[in-house]
Amino acid sequence: MNIPDDLHRVNPGDRRKATDTRYRIHWRQRWRQWIDRRLPASREITLNQRNVFIFPTPAGFAFIGFLFIVLLVAINFENSPVYALTFLLFGIFVVSILHTFSNLSGITLTAAHSEPAFTGRDATFHVVLSKRGSRTYQCLQLSWQENTPVWVSLIDKHEEWIALRYRTGPRGYCDPGRLKVETRYPIGLLRAWTWVDLDMQTVVYPHPVAAGHLPHTAMISHDSGHVEQPGSDDFYGLRDYQPGDTIKSVAWKNYAKTGQLSAKQFIDPVDHRLWLRWDDTQGEQEQRLSQLCYWALEAERGHSEYGLDIPSARLSPSRGQHHLHELLRALALYNVVNTRNSFKALDKSGPNSSAGERDVGLATQ
Repeated sequence: MNIPDDLHRVNPGDRRKATDTRYRIHWRQRWRQWIDRRLPASREITLNQRNVFIFPTPAGFAFIGFLFIVLLVAINFENSPVYALTFLLFGIFVVSILHTFSNLSGITLTAAHSEPAFTGRDATFHVVLSKRGSRTYQCLQLSWQENTPVWVSLIDKHEEWIALRYRTGPRGYCDPGRLKVETRYPIGLLRAWTWVDLDMQTVVYPHPVAAGHLPHTAMISHDSGHVEQPGSDDFYGLRDYQPGDTIKSVAWKNYAKTGQLSAKQFIDPVDHRLWLRWDDTQGEQEQRLSQLCYWALEAERGHSEYGLDIPSARLSPSRGQHHLHELLRALALYNVVNTRNSFKALDKSGPNSSAGERDVGLATQ
């Protein structure tokens, strides 16, 4: 995942529109229940007559109206050439139904992997389109709901990797929902489409907010390469006696041998690793998470190992992109439940399961 350069400048928030009325929400829920039964979620789906829908486009309805007018003219004037033109156009319309349907039928969609994103940014989902045989597929349009579509064709290749972007909302799990695959090939009179659920999810990180400075520990670096601070635990060496040193710190054995006063020097080892702690932040929950997210990004740019200590997780100090993603993931999923897996657990538990069992299923997700 590439971190945008302008990530800290403006908090984009949730840019998705929420203008649905209660009427639209009701019918959308009914439609989702029907489509979930007809097209269940799967990581790999092959399109066929059971999951491809076809319907005339506005241009197709206009074409049908034109055919009806031409047929009335042919009947009224009993004109054979007009009859021939009507039947020819009608035959073109029927043949286009077969070609439009076959331009989707036989394609296999496979969920590859997804890339996380920060709140309000575009998450990337990778999908693989593949075919069998030598059939060609042209002018295919893929898009998540209310997102920019991607056009692709399968002519010379047998598979194509596609990166689809989806505008994320709040932190936590991001489920883009069903993917629309559509085509109007060859002449645009009909539209064949389907809504497939590839069972894909990604994680949305909190938006980093620059608040406060990175936690630090006072350290002294020595030639030995160790990092420590003055203390009383481990013997480090001798130094010249200075007025004010206690009698206990005087190295009497060394004085007996050399005749010079020296003082013992003790050190306490210091953990030079950086800890990002929940208690070091201020504000509400989301403000604390945003501040920890910013600290993590800043710590990765430094040279010290860093760890995370929050109420729900504790990650040992380390470095690298993998460690950074694990840390950001822990922040993103703080007090978040995976609703998709929770609903699946409830469905498997059945209506006769007790409320306690269902609560345990939700808690373990």
